[in-house]
Amino acid sequence: MQMAYNQAPDAFEWSVLKPLEYAEREDDHSDDLELLYMICLEEILDVKPMKPGKR
Repeated sequence: MQMAYNQAPDAFEWSVLKPLEYAEREDDHSDDLELLYMICLEEILDVKPMKPGKR
């Protein structure tokens, strides 16, 4: 995906699907992000799952 973006960044569309709301920026929101990701996979018909990145 990175190579495709580097070759044609204008071919990608970026938008906020659902905001993640939280009170404290410093807290770990990994579980909330995972749940939000799963919800988006179920709700958006043409979305394709991402492969997990390196941490």
